[in-house]
Amino acid sequence: MVISLDEVRNDNLSCNGYTKMETKNIDRIAGEGIVFEKAMSAGCMTPICMSSFLCAQYPNKHTMRLPLCKIQSKTTAQILQENGYKTCFITGNGLVGSKHGFDIGFTDFFEPTSTDVAWDTWSPTGKDADMFYEGWWWVDDYLNWIRQNHQETPFFIWGHLYETHEGAETALLRDGRIKEGELAEMRYKDARIKVADEQLIGGLIEVFDELKLWDNTILILMSDHGTGLGEHPVNPIPHRSGGLLYPQHRSMYDHDTNIFLIIRDNDLPSGIRIPGVVRSVDVMPTVLDYVGIPIQDDWDFDGLSLLPIIDKGQAQGLQAYSEDLYEYHYEEAKKYKKLIQHKLDEWDVDYVSIDQVTKDGLIYRMQDIDPVISYLNSKNIEAVFAPHCNFGTEGLVGLLGRKLGSMEVWDEKEIDLLVEIGIIARDGREAFYSFHGIR
Repeated sequence: MVISLDEVRNDNLSCNGYTKMETKNIDRIAGEGIVFEKAMSAGCMTPICMSSFLCAQYPNKHTMRLPLCKIQSKTTAQILQENGYKTCFITGNGLVGSKHGFDIGFTDFFEPTSTDVAWDTWSPTGKDADMFYEGWWWVDDYLNWIRQNHQETPFFIWGHLYETHEGAETALLRDGRIKEGELAEMRYKDARIKVADEQLIGGLIEVFDELKLWDNTILILMSDHGTGLGEHPVNPIPHRSGGLLYPQHRSMYDHDTNIFLIIRDNDLPSGIRIPGVVRSVDVMPTVLDYVGIPIQDDWDFDGLSLLPIIDKGQAQGLQAYSEDLYEYHYEEAKKYKKLIQHKLDEWDVDYVSIDQVTKDGLIYRMQDIDPVISYLNSKNIEAVFAPHCNFGTEGLVGLLGRKLGSMEVWDEKEIDLLVEIGIIARDGREAFYSFHGIR
């Protein structure tokens, strides 16, 4: 059984020394289980983090790197399913949903699919077909699934809660789950975590007591990534309105990548802390090893079982990889913009730049879109070339294309052909867009 909480720092739990509020139920599980002090995520963006967890691989293998990608590897849910497990995944974050392949291997799969449930939406391209629904308080559904299926052993259930993430405070306040003005710092960061601890983890403990699950259930609590709270200067989040600076997770600093990880089972050591680096890709190999499923070479895992580390009481020698494809690299974008313009000039291409419309001729803020559209329309442009897009900014480019006219995202076969003939690198395939008939 796995519960992952979105955007929760390792140092934001009272079992890890946090003093501004108490996470008493997580603390109880930590006191009865194993706390890994330096667990590192594979990235700072949820789809990268949790696909790496689910596949026990880094992004270069499972290929989930950007909002338009999809898992291409065998998932550990499939492996458990093939070994007789009934599997279930309940997610409140559309970026960890079926469009990305997170339903693969799950007998039962539930995600927000409309604004009747979700409290927010986001489209990386600006197209309705690419819409993701964000937010769903699925706590009762998760606990009820356990009640209804706990006798159909063995089972594997994972729940990913989005309500601990920045932005959820609006829905939590509206629904009366948190109180106005209480623990309100950093957009109610502590209040969001506290309500998850009280209602989700507290509710789970009650179900464990009710169904007597403590003796035969391995329980894993973790986060996908952390978040920055002002430790380092940042630019506003491109796809968030209002110029939001903090909290945000767009870096490789420890506050973004050092997750919390707790494993509890009656047959594992109780109340111990493991120093040293472990990785999110190690979690599911540990589960497979613990339940007696031999790890096969052709699964090509990057992660390892943590059972030997638990026996030793310390992690040593593991190297953690984290991938930064979320952060908007402003200085890098400026550099490549100049190089691209130099080539266009060298080739005598007739083009219109937006140097006089936006700062440094770049689109990286929502407020850039309408002035750029007005300017391009005044120039009677025939096409738009938008290079060097990454997570956050490609959503703005998609919105620009939608407002200007028609936009087409190249399909898998077209991109595969470009990769095969060497036009683009395989690792960069997800970022390619083409705009047709735009005026």
